[in-house]
Amino acid sequence: MIKEIKLILDSELPDEFKEKNIFQAIAKNKHAIPCILKLINIERSENYELINDANVELSRTHLFAAKNAKNRKMTKKGFCIWFINEEIEKFYKKYEGKIDHLFYGTESEKILINEKE
Repeated sequence: MIKEIKLILDSELPDEFKEKNIFQAIAKNKHAIPCILKLINIERSENYELINDANVELSRTHLFAAKNAKNRKMTKKGFCIWFINEEIEKFYKKYEGKIDHLFYGTESEKILINEKE
């Protein structure tokens, strides 16, 4: 299958014909489905890692914002921590059950939220 795809890619055909011929070559191959499943698993792993990393940073940011959102004033530079706090809370409510705040209900949350300034 790889050799056939390489021949198609090296041909002088327009891209839309190359794409169609590549799909046909894949469709004819009895090993295509397991290869496609491997690709899907790789993509899922990368997406999981991305979501997980983003959640760590969002959770950390939310703890900081929650701690500092007590007064609803803007900072000298016009930064609204309370706004960020509310938006992050909306995010976690929207995706409840799919993605969870990493620090809710933990000692880290209690320490950071109640820490003396």
